[in-house]
Amino acid sequence: MPRKLATQVPATMSRLLQSTLVQAPPTWYGPVLANPPPVTPSRQVAARARPDAAKKYDDLPALRVDERREGHTRTHHTKNYREPKLRSTPIVYEADRIRRQFFVDFPFEALRPVSLVEGPAIVAPNPVDGPAWTQLAQRGAYPTVEDVIAFTSNLHRHHQLSLSDAYAQATSEFVDLRATHEMATLAASAEARHYGATFKRDEWDRVFDLEGRALGDVSSYGPQRIRQPSTVYRKPKVWYSYVKRSSIQHEYSGAKDYVQRWRLPAAIEVDAPVEGDLVSAIGANTAAAETAVPEPQREDEMDDLELMASILGTTDKA
Repeated sequence: MPRKLATQVPATMSRLLQSTLVQAPPTWYGPVLANPPPVTPSRQVAARARPDAAKKYDDLPALRVDERREGHTRTHHTKNYREPKLRSTPIVYEADRIRRQFFVDFPFEALRPVSLVEGPAIVAPNPVDGPAWTQLAQRGAYPTVEDVIAFTSNLHRHHQLSLSDAYAQATSEFVDLRATHEMATLAASAEARHYGATFKRDEWDRVFDLEGRALGDVSSYGPQRIRQPSTVYRKPKVWYSYVKRSSIQHEYSGAKDYVQRWRLPAAIEVDAPVEGDLVSAIGANTAAAETAVPEPQREDEMDDLELMASILGTTDKA
């Protein structure tokens, strides 16, 4: 018999007895039905009693049950015990953190040109460093961005200042030195212009020159040549078959000449009725027509040949 849970053994034996595979019930069948085994939840270890002090052997360690993980599935426990993936620790330098914060506070410093070309020799490090470097002005009256970053790190390492306090002190001295340099530059340029010096026009002056030149070109046209915008609605031009009267060379007759050309000649009038058959009537009419004096043709009438020639667009060639 395969292995079964304790609660499944009586039910399995009952099915075997009903199927007559087992003829007689075993001896334990009655007591098990009278006292069924307790239902134990799956994946739960029964609590073990701690051994008494009089016992000479060590019992198994007590099961540590975390109440926060009660009711979680097996997958959850396996996931928590899984080995974490090995990932490289991000490399972050202190100078990079200071530089990032500096350009957030002073973004226009990134627009200043900096030469990246190396010289023929390696520049020696500045002698002012370590505990002796207490002010930013010790490295010059015009400090650069790298000077501010190095000064902040120096205050943090050698003068036992927090990184925030060191950064605040360095940026404060940086602003003071830049303001002093700007005022000195303005005073020097004003003094040089007073003595007749000329400087190259900067970007603002060049823009103003272009603007003045454009305004001068507009003013040269005059008010009559400047087209003012109109808000009046104008109907768009549409082509139509209309001929101006001035474009016609001869006098316009209202298409009377055109209609007159298509007028048919007058019908032949017979004075006396003709009696007899049709052939004799045609002959009599022909003889009468030959003996009759032809009437002068009016100018507005045309004969049959002229009519056909005008229709076909041909002329008579004698």
